[in-house]
Amino acid sequence: MLTDSVWQVRTWLGGITRPGIMAVAVAALGALVYASGVRGLPGPLDPAMAQLWVFFFIFVVAELYVADARDRSEIIALSPHEAGLVVGLFLLAPGELLLAQLAGATVALAVVSFGRLRPGVFALRVGTLGLGTCLGLVVFHAILRDADHTGPLGWLAAIVAASLAATTSLAVGYLSRPRHRHDEPLLVTAAIGAGAALASASIGLAAVALARNYDVATILLIIPFVACAAILRGYAS
Repeated sequence: MLTDSVWQVRTWLGGITRPGIMAVAVAALGALVYASGVRGLPGPLDPAMAQLWVFFFIFVVAELYVADARDRSEIIALSPHEAGLVVGLFLLAPGELLLAQLAGATVALAVVSFGRLRPGVFALRVGTLGLGTCLGLVVFHAILRDADHTGPLGWLAAIVAASLAATTSLAVGYLSRPRHRHDEPLLVTAAIGAGAALASASIGLAAVALARNYDVATILLIIPFVACAAILRGYAS
């Protein structure tokens, strides 16, 4: 009886403290990656093509899509953040991209999860997005270097960056759970995440290509993007 009680207390404490501890670790790692690899990166590759506030609303909507799915890795894997990330890699400076994403996600979580989300979980989600974007920025610019960002190498760099950001979100989300909840089919979740990241990145690249030509048809990409997101969300649910 005493052993069971002690175990229950340990499990309860672990469930409370783990997200907070991981939030601190993720934030520290993100700050390190930013200071050592992101801070000196060049500005927007395609300047004067987008406003910062537009990306802020993109990331608000992206986080609203998964705001009620903190415990469902397969739904978090379908987050539209990767599409916004890919577009931002080309159209925003690294610091602007991080600001838009973190501010948008914070506002979305504050609105939807106010009073229902523990501070540690809140901080962990925002920190995870920041870490994933920092890693994606470093890899994107490392692959691209001084090459033509409008060609296939730019596409590859963006897809790899988006995939890395998505993997970071999945990995941190999985590791932050109590041990007894590690019961998801991890390979299936990873496959869904990889497919969703590729689809989101491809739509983002198409949007960038159209935007370079100032084609108003760019807005039409919203239709297949929203449709695919709804279908995948329904499948995962």
